[in-house]
Amino acid sequence: MPPTSCPSCGPASTIITDPDTNALICLSCGAEVGPSSLFINQIPLTCSGGIDQTAVSYVSSFTYLDRKIRGATAFLKALADRLGLSALRAEEALQLARDATDGSLALEGTLFLKDLSASCVYIVARRHNLPLSISEVASSVGSDPHDLSLLIKRISLTLSLPPLPSFDSGAALERFVKSSSLLKSSSKTGEIIGQGRFLLYCSTKWSLSTGRHPLPVIAAVLAIVVQGLGFKEVGVDEMAGELGVVVSTSRVRYRELVGVLVRVARVLLPWGKDVEEGNLVGNLPVLIRLMELKAKGREDEGFLEGFRVGRLLEGIEGGLKVGGRGKEGEYFRNEKKGLGFSDGVKISGEGVLRVSESVGERVKRLKNGGKRKRGFNGGGFEEEEGFGLRLDLDEKRWKCMKGLSVDEVLSLDVGFDALPPSFVRGVELRELRRERIEKAKCRIEKVRTGCDDLKEGEKKREKKRARKRKGGVDDCMDWEDCIIELLLLHGVNEGEIEEGQYRRLLDLHVYGS
Repeated sequence: MPPTSCPSCGPASTIITDPDTNALICLSCGAEVGPSSLFINQIPLTCSGGIDQTAVSYVSSFTYLDRKIRGATAFLKALADRLGLSALRAEEALQLARDATDGSLALEGTLFLKDLSASCVYIVARRHNLPLSISEVASSVGSDPHDLSLLIKRISLTLSLPPLPSFDSGAALERFVKSSSLLKSSSKTGEIIGQGRFLLYCSTKWSLSTGRHPLPVIAAVLAIVVQGLGFKEVGVDEMAGELGVVVSTSRVRYRELVGVLVRVARVLLPWGKDVEEGNLVGNLPVLIRLMELKAKGREDEGFLEGFRVGRLLEGIEGGLKVGGRGKEGEYFRNEKKGLGFSDGVKISGEGVLRVSESVGERVKRLKNGGKRKRGFNGGGFEEEEGFGLRLDLDEKRWKCMKGLSVDEVLSLDVGFDALPPSFVRGVELRELRRERIEKAKCRIEKVRTGCDDLKEGEKKREKKRARKRKGGVDDCMDWEDCIIELLLLHGVNEGEIEEGQYRRLLDLHVYGS
C-alpha cells in the first residue's frame, strides 16, 4: 500500500504524484516517499536501434549453485576438448565429477575444480584405453602429478570404480610420433612407430618398464630408434623435452636399454663380441630385424648372409671399431688367412666363402628373372622378390605386432631374456661389498698378526683405483670400508653386511651394544 503521509512532515503533509517519474512526492519538503508504480523501460539503445551491450546490466535469475555448476561444466568440457576427448567422453567425465561431488561440482576458478576436472578426464581416458598420461593431464591444469594421482585414487575409492586398465605405451608412442615436431617431416614415421612399439614390448619383457613412469621409457626407446634410422641430431634429451618428462630419468632409462641391447647383440650377432655402447646404433637395424624374426618364429639361418659383402663391410666396418678407437674388431680378424679388400678390412676366409656363395646364388636367381632395387635406407636393404630376404622399411610387417596383451608380450621369444635392472644392480653391489669385506678382513688380520696377505698384483690394483678415485692419494679406504671394518670387529655376520643396511647394523651391534 502506498504511503499517505511524509515521514518528515507528519500526517498533515500532502502527497502528490510526479508526472514525469510517477513517484510519490511530499508537497511540503519535496522528498520522495514512495517508488513509482509504473514500469519505465530504461534500456539504452544505440544509434541503429539495437541494445547497447556496454551500458546494460542484466539481473540474473540463476542461484549461486546454478552459476557454480554452469561455470564448472564449461571448464571441464573445455579441458576435455583441449586434451582430445570427444563430446561423448566429455559428458562421461562430467557425470563422473557430479557423482563424486553429489552434483555440486566446484566453484569456477578454484584449484579444486582444476584437479577435479583433470582427474575425471584422466579416469575416463584410461577407461577407454586412450593414450593420455597423468603427466600430460596434470600439466594442462598446472597441477602436480603426485597430488593429482591422490585425488584420482580418492575418487575411485569413493565411487567404488573398477581397476583401470594398464597404460597403453604403444598407443602413446604412436600419438607422440605423429604429432612430434622433431619427426614431422620424416618419411619413416611408420618404421619408427613399428620399431619403437617392438622395443617397448622388449622393454616390458626385460622388466625395464615394470613399475615405472611410461613416458621416460618412451623417450629412451624413441631416441635409440631414430638414431638407428639416421636421425643423429635427435637424442634422448630432445625427446624428453618434447614429451615434457624429466631428462635425468629418461637418461637412466636410455642407459639401461642400451646396456641390455648390447648384451643381446653379443648373443645374437656373429660379430657381437665387438658391439659396445658406442657402436650399438650402427648395428641396431640388423639386431631389431633379427629379434623381430625370432619373435615371429620365422628365423632364417641365412638371414645374416643376405647382405652383400661390399655393403656389409661398408655399413658395419666403422660401427665395429671397438670403442671408437679405430681398433679392428675381433670378428674381422683373420685368424688363419687374411684376405685383403680395397677398403683395408680383413675377414676370415671361411666367412668370405660362405657369404660369396650366398650372394652367388642370389645373383643367379636375379639373372633368371629377379629384379634388384639398389639403395640403403637406414633400416636395411631393399630387394625385390627372388633376390633374398627383405630388410626394408615395409610398414605392413609391424601390423601383427600391434595391440599385444601383456601375456602375449611376455611370451615373445626374441632370443634373449634379461633380468630386471634392479636385481642385476643388487647382485653387483653384493659382489662389490663381498670384495670390500675380504679386503677389510685382510687389513684387520694384518694389524693383528703383522703380516700382509695381499698379493702384489692386488696391491697395484688397489693403488691404481685409489689414485683414480681420490686424485692421487695412496689410500684406498673410504667411509664404507671403515663401516665394514667396524662391523666386522663387532662380530656382525658377513651375509648381513653384504645387504648394505649399515644404519640398522650400526644401531643393533655398535651403538646399542
